[in-house]
Amino acid sequence: MTCKGGVKIFLLLLIIIVVGLSAVMFSFDDHGIAENVQNKAQEALRDGGEKVIDKVAEEGRVAVGEKLKETGEKMMTVENNDPGVYQKYDENIVAQYEKNILFFTASWCPSCVEADKNILAQKNMIPTIMAIYAVDYDAAVQLREKYHIDKQHTFVQIDQSGNEITRWTNSTTVEDIVSHMQ
Repeated sequence: MTCKGGVKIFLLLLIIIVVGLSAVMFSFDDHGIAENVQNKAQEALRDGGEKVIDKVAEEGRVAVGEKLKETGEKMMTVENNDPGVYQKYDENIVAQYEKNILFFTASWCPSCVEADKNILAQKNMIPTIMAIYAVDYDAAVQLREKYHIDKQHTFVQIDQSGNEITRWTNSTTVEDIVSHMQ
């Protein structure tokens, strides 16, 4: 490959990036953002510098993020790389998320072990507004009493103050857990 061939490939990739960013921007019906990104991309074509290209890409990501906040859309973590959480229960963290699910689990419970394995494998599907907390059924006596839990593999959705919203049993996938959220 000659140097001229490399430059052609670089310019072709840059044009693809510009067109892609433009399509995303126009899909939000905000022509001002799209025009700004296009102008920056044209500047990048003239200068040919990687720093300008990186700056254009970052400005496009920021503009898209701001537009999503304005419209109030909630994206799944697969799309925005900002996952919700699945971790052991910690009462100090609960108030940080809009949707909180307590999963009363036990190591001796085969369906709990299966659910834990699936949730870990599907962790990137947990919505950004959601946290799933694994609560040790045997050790968390006070939480079991507070929420009147009489069997393992029970899910309880709570608000940010710890009040119960809803409950269900036997979910084994993130998709099923999300479907029960209110």
